[in-house]
Amino acid sequence: MSVPPSTPFGVTRSAVMALILMAGSNLMAPTSAQSQAMPVAQTRAANLARMRAESLNGGVANYRAARCMYSTGAPACLVNKSSNGYVFRFQGGPPGWQQRQPAQPTTLTTVTVTPDGETIQTVSNTALP
Repeated sequence: MSVPPSTPFGVTRSAVMALILMAGSNLMAPTSAQSQAMPVAQTRAANLARMRAESLNGGVANYRAARCMYSTGAPACLVNKSSNGYVFRFQGGPPGWQQRQPAQPTTLTTVTVTPDGETIQTVSNTALP
């Protein structure tokens, strides 16, 4: 059984295949974010900082860090990145605090993590009024 040389709309199989290949190659092209890869240590450091804040504030049943801490590497919460490590500063509060209007955070946490993203150096966890 042979396959017809064109589709019902008169488009040839080769034209369809060319469009599929071109679309696929565009999907595979690196984006600017992908071409500037984030260090694994930053991702590890952000996760460690968020988990420490969760632990200090009663666990995830009682506390949620700001949304910025849930994105890969938490770039919006990263206030300093140097040879001394990563410093993250973020608000937090009870589950749902950011969805409420107005948002009412209950804590401000600053965590410094070593450059390899493995060890917490300092933590400041301040209650907000």
